[in-house]
Amino acid sequence: MASAADKHGDIVLGKVDAQAQPELSEAFGIMSIPTLVILRDKVVLYTQPGALPEQALEGLIAKSRAPGMDDIDRRISERATSA
Repeated sequence: MASAADKHGDIVLGKVDAQAQPELSEAFGIMSIPTLVILRDKVVLYTQPGALPEQALEGLIAKSRAPGMDDIDRRISERATSA
């Protein structure tokens, strides 16, 4: 993760102590450690338990930058309407 943080100064990569912050773990539905959560503009784009190799993390970072927020907003609206 440190390598990805060095390469991508425009994003925040952080760790959360699930025992010290149980409310945060609960809010994101984290059931196992580690769990990767990617957020963009306060929208969860991706969640996956388990460690990832650096190449996989780089791929997810690239994918998280790809969609325009208009597309994400549309998907969120569709989910809310169908729920």
